[in-house]
Amino acid sequence: MNNGGGNAIRGDGYGTSIGVYGEGADGPGVAGRSVQSNGVEGYSTNGRGVYASSDAGVGVYAESNHLAALYGHSVDGLGLSVAYGTGAIQMLVTLQ
Repeated sequence: MNNGGGNAIRGDGYGTSIGVYGEGADGPGVAGRSVQSNGVEGYSTNGRGVYASSDAGVGVYAESNHLAALYGHSVDGLGLSVAYGTGAIQMLVTLQ
C-alpha cells in the first residue's frame, strides 16, 4: 500500500528477465483496478506496450457496460490492425 504517491509495488527486469510476474490457477495472475484512471497500463519505447497470447483461448477480451469495449488511437498509423493467418486485414472504422 502506498498513500503518498510513487509505486506501491515495482519490479525491474533487465535483459530477458521479467520485471513483475503473476500466476493464478483459477483466477487472474495479475489484476488492476482504478476508480478514475487506467486499471492496467503498459508502455514500451520500441516494442509492444501490452502483449497478450493464448494457446487455446482468446488473446485479448474486452467488455464495457457503457463505452467502447476496445478503443485504438494512433497519431500517424492505424488505430486498429487485425491479422489472420499469414495475411493482414487492416481496417479503420469511424462511427459518430
